[in-house]
Amino acid sequence: MNLYNLPNTDLTVSGICLGAAPFGWYLEERDAFAQLDYFVASGGVFVDTAHSYGGKGTSERMVGNWMASRQNRRSIVLATKGGEDTGLKNYRTLHADEIAEDVEESLECLQTEYIDLYYLHIDDRTVPVAEIIDVLNAKAKEGKLRYIGCSNWGVDRIAAANAYAKKSGQMGFVANEIEWSLAVPNRPNTPDSTTWMDTAFLDYHRRTGMNVCAYSPQARGLFAKLEKLGAEGLNEGLRKTYLNSQNLETFERLKKLSAQTGDPVTVLTLAYICHQKKDFFTVPIVGCSSMAQLKECLAADACTLDPSMLECLAEGR
Repeated sequence: MNLYNLPNTDLTVSGICLGAAPFGWYLEERDAFAQLDYFVASGGVFVDTAHSYGGKGTSERMVGNWMASRQNRRSIVLATKGGEDTGLKNYRTLHADEIAEDVEESLECLQTEYIDLYYLHIDDRTVPVAEIIDVLNAKAKEGKLRYIGCSNWGVDRIAAANAYAKKSGQMGFVANEIEWSLAVPNRPNTPDSTTWMDTAFLDYHRRTGMNVCAYSPQARGLFAKLEKLGAEGLNEGLRKTYLNSQNLETFERLKKLSAQTGDPVTVLTLAYICHQKKDFFTVPIVGCSSMAQLKECLAADACTLDPSMLECLAEGR
């Protein structure tokens, strides 16, 4: 797998990041270990989890148990997320003491002394950015966080946080974990707490060069399921979130390109995100419910799309 420097850090990451969201929810520890082993054997080094995945700390514990059993912590670029508690009505826990507690809990679950990239999972606009940046930098000074990022934050809040960090001489967010795929979601039917790569975000990332780690880069398997089941076979969630004329037109272009290159639609969908490195650095995060899915996803790292192919796929976005 291709390796890259994550700009504005000293981290070397793989071209695809393995997402541990299925660990504990869909996969038992044995299967999680198998995926992690295969990912590393394929050249992967970048792993993404969250304190909320699998129920509080479950996914993190699986990743931590795996690193302990393989004794490979220092060869893994480890990302996790805090600031979210699914037991709360609004999910948000972003006051300084809550963030500090989340960091300590994640360190314990992951059985590590430090986290390479620590994201805040969901924003809480009632908490000043100064309070958030200050506590994250305090944890960084303790040697517990190497770099910090955000997920599901608005452009205005990201800009405000990084402006405060710069003014106060502290570390700002180096990466934004955001939904990004070839599919355009039907926004009224998506959670208010999530963000996706719309025009405003694209403009911001092009302007600032801020790194992107893209979650749901295959739109929860939308195009693969359209190919296999047709629009009428999609479950209610996919229909509400992604079924629209624009995505159906994109699917037709994917099918034509697949016939031309011989690459599966799923590989092309992910390869499109892998190629988004011109104006800012991007890594897709893949969460797989089976080993077969993982193997197909990793093939996208070696899939080459020329500029005309990328332009064709992006048409209408």
